[in-house]
Amino acid sequence: MTVLTPMNLPSQSTGNIQRLNPDNVQEFRTVTLGATAEQGRNSGANVIVATRPGTNALHGSVFYFNRNTAYNANEWFSNYEGRKRPELKLNEYGFVLGGPLSRTKRFSSAAFRTTRSTRRSPFRPLT
Repeated sequence: MTVLTPMNLPSQSTGNIQRLNPDNVQEFRTVTLGATAEQGRNSGANVIVATRPGTNALHGSVFYFNRNTAYNANEWFSNYEGRKRPELKLNEYGFVLGGPLSRTKRFSSAAFRTTRSTRRSPFRPLT
């Protein structure tokens, strides 16, 4: 299990912690008040994330999420002016895979997630 805390990440990379794949997170904890010396470097909230460990058996999961213009209703002002719905195409997919690297001593878990999207604003530019 890998524990990612603000103390073992460089300051520049702490903003990317929210991009972890949810299927790869085993547990998380948010400390907002009364931080100990372990979490005391940053002000505000500290989020501590533990990723899933590997196991002796090969396991994994795959996911796909889709949003499309066909699934959305038009906005009231667009209907009033006779405009079509703004174009939206959002595809998010990924996988998590875990298993042994050697017989009983080394385990691994890996995750991948990507998003492809196309959006157009429903508003006309002001002239």
